[in-house]
Amino acid sequence: MPFVGHGLLLAATAATLFGLVAYGRAARQGRLELARQGRVALGLATLLVTAASLILMVALIQTDFRFAYVVRHTNRDLPLLYRVAAFWAGQEGSLLLWLWILLVEGFLALGWRRGSQGPEAADRLEAPAGALLLGIALFFELLVVTVSSPFGAVATPPADGRGLNPLLQNPGMLIHPVTLYLGYVGFTVPFALAFGALILGDGSDAWIERSRRWSLAAWLFLTLGIVYGMQWAYVELGWGGFWAWDPVENASLIPWLTATAYLHGARVWQQRGCFKVGTVGLLAATFLLTIFGTYLTRSGVVSSVHAFAPSTLGSLFLGFLILLTVGTVAILIWRRDLLQDEVGVDNPISREGSFLLAMLLLAAAALVVFLGTLSPILSGWLLGTRIQLDASFYNRVVPPIGLLIVAVMGLAPLLPWGRATRRTWRRLVWPLGLAGAVTLGLAAAGIHHGLALAAALACFFALAVTLPELLKGFRGHARGLGGRLKGALRAARRNPSRVGGYLVHIGVAVMVVGMVGATVFETSADVVLQPGQMTELAGHRLHYAGLRQRMDSPSQVTIHAELILLGDGRPLGRLRPEKVFYTYARPTTEPAILGGPRGDLYVILNGWEEGGRQASFTLVWHPLISWMWWGAYIMAAGGLIAFGPTPQARSRGAARSTPPALPAGEGTGA
Repeated sequence: MPFVGHGLLLAATAATLFGLVAYGRAARQGRLELARQGRVALGLATLLVTAASLILMVALIQTDFRFAYVVRHTNRDLPLLYRVAAFWAGQEGSLLLWLWILLVEGFLALGWRRGSQGPEAADRLEAPAGALLLGIALFFELLVVTVSSPFGAVATPPADGRGLNPLLQNPGMLIHPVTLYLGYVGFTVPFALAFGALILGDGSDAWIERSRRWSLAAWLFLTLGIVYGMQWAYVELGWGGFWAWDPVENASLIPWLTATAYLHGARVWQQRGCFKVGTVGLLAATFLLTIFGTYLTRSGVVSSVHAFAPSTLGSLFLGFLILLTVGTVAILIWRRDLLQDEVGVDNPISREGSFLLAMLLLAAAALVVFLGTLSPILSGWLLGTRIQLDASFYNRVVPPIGLLIVAVMGLAPLLPWGRATRRTWRRLVWPLGLAGAVTLGLAAAGIHHGLALAAALACFFALAVTLPELLKGFRGHARGLGGRLKGALRAARRNPSRVGGYLVHIGVAVMVVGMVGATVFETSADVVLQPGQMTELAGHRLHYAGLRQRMDSPSQVTIHAELILLGDGRPLGRLRPEKVFYTYARPTTEPAILGGPRGDLYVILNGWEEGGRQASFTLVWHPLISWMWWGAYIMAAGGLIAFGPTPQARSRGAARSTPPALPAGEGTGA
């Protein structure tokens, strides 16, 4: 079976190469039959890689130790769900997952609905976009059939495998990598469509509408991937935090920032016909940064607990990244005349001016994090010594930029397109007054931390603007809850991008409140307790009842402490922080978390004396941290709602009659 899986990947590589040539010739010559051949090759490559992926998945589920990959990442005691997750736990499997997602998304975006004759087949953009997408897929196929194949065979299969890294045995392993990859890979489709349009000499915004849902889906999955990664680090690593500014964490944040800026630029392009160069440039940067993140995790150029072991893949990814960057810049220079703005920003105090400022701030934040992440490399080149910037650098520089973004996010809905008027300034009075009153109230209550007060001012200003703007679309219906729900649904159907965008903004403000509360007002203590003793942190009284031991499996033993949270003389909850010991890996620390809207009480078991006479703990109180998770879910809900058709798309659909298909040999018409 390893031989069969490898053979399927070889066949997929051949199909991809054929499709690349066919699509390339179709783009140059405008011949429909060549585009159809490229489409068939794309579908065949997708089918072959899907079959190969199924072979690997079945081997992992059945712990088939004829596969070297299965030996390295599973054992017989591993639960079924983590055998499934082992598919992307290793370098080879993760590359195969990337390739599979890329081909499936490419087929759905370009090949689906185009198997029949008719106007849908007459799409000029398919050929150059398909060629770009298959060229990228070809690189990943060459990797998995040569230097990083998941189908290496074992001459003499062992009785058992090495097992999965215990840190990966968490429900987050089932969600975080997949959503992150869906976000990373998803930006390939809009990139291919945008640059396919440029190659054809099409400077219109047609590619934006066609790729809008793909862009939103990629942004949504990337958002969820980052958030699930934060939650996973929070509950698994036992260090008390959720974001450490680790290079690999940064590698996912940087394209999220540029992608968010790109989505705003695309809207202004469609609304006003400006920001064209910036929009395409931000999309290209987002795509290139996803490749950069993949390079970072596999090259060993920076130290990270999240990275794969260094390998020769790093130099291959670097070469591929340089090739893509040079090609992208060359196309932008070649077609720069197509990206001339139809109108300029006449007045910076306007909606397009606020969008431009938000895009610049998002790009600035991305640049700061990018340069900070590469600080060891850059300092090595320039100074001859490697300097790794720690979290304190990012915590000083990034939050002010982020709060400015939140403030602009609140300002934008109040500003009209074109220029502001006196009425605009009057509309600013009550949101600023409300936010100022809340901030002064917090200061009077004893909160004097500058970042916290600035965050309160920015977030409550954004909420005071965005919530009324969102509710405007819900009016005009019968009173009562049912009427309001009908109004909300009608508004979401009428303009989903508006409703979804406002929900995303509300989610961002709520999330920032949670982040600031959890970091600025965090309190912690290290304590040593004997059974029966009490301790207290931030008004929470804990009673230590002792240590317990349990045998989870022949290869896993868990020691946990029993702590009881007391209030008014009665138990309010139990916390069981753990140390887990494995026969095949180093021990892991599993914190205990008791949370609610006010915050989380977080307890880490550090160690104990022989016999358990006393144990040492780290106690952490994270105020408002649940607001961060709920803010993220509000953002995700907004992203889902925004998938609906835009008013522009509906008006185009109503006005468009069925166009005739062009004859083969004359090219095609969109």
